[in-house]
Amino acid sequence: MSLTIKIDVTGSAPAKAARLRGILLDRTAMNERIGRDALLLVQRHGETVASVAHRSAESLGATPTGHLSQAYAAVQQTNDATSATLLVPRASRLRAAFGAYTVKPKNGSRFLTIPASAEAYGYRAGEFPDLFPIRSKAGKLLLCRKDSAGNLEPMFSLVPSATVPADKGLMPFDEFPAQAARSIEAFTAEQLLS
Repeated sequence: MSLTIKIDVTGSAPAKAARLRGILLDRTAMNERIGRDALLLVQRHGETVASVAHRSAESLGATPTGHLSQAYAAVQQTNDATSATLLVPRASRLRAAFGAYTVKPKNGSRFLTIPASAEAYGYRAGEFPDLFPIRSKAGKLLLCRKDSAGNLEPMFSLVPSATVPADKGLMPFDEFPAQAARSIEAFTAEQLLS
């Protein structure tokens, strides 16, 4: 996303105009301010989103893992003389802010393990030593275990891949231009007053 800001200097003393020109020639410090403020915007947005986005946990009656909060906390900013950039962790739920994506098994695995019970939510199948595969009457592959009464307890569904739908609401894209303009305005005002 690019943003163009036009600054008209009228009525300013020549010294202030020269100083403003110097500020704008090397925009490294200004871009640092834009990036820092954009990162704060994302983190505030993330606090709100992560506090209510627990569909998977709620559907299983499980305790949320905090994965989304951790993903927002892992967003970083970087800048140079030409740009300010936010670095969003690719291997996180935040990836959906940029479009739908498909998750496939890694490291030679044939299946993804999707939690099917509250007890399994937030854990890996390998953390349960007593799981065994079965095929349900509906044809689904499951990893199950037997409870204390000997009944089958489905713990994980096995799927070859999973598509995560796009979720633009994970990032405050519409707010970035106005935030960048506020950052530039505040930065130039601070520089001219110092």
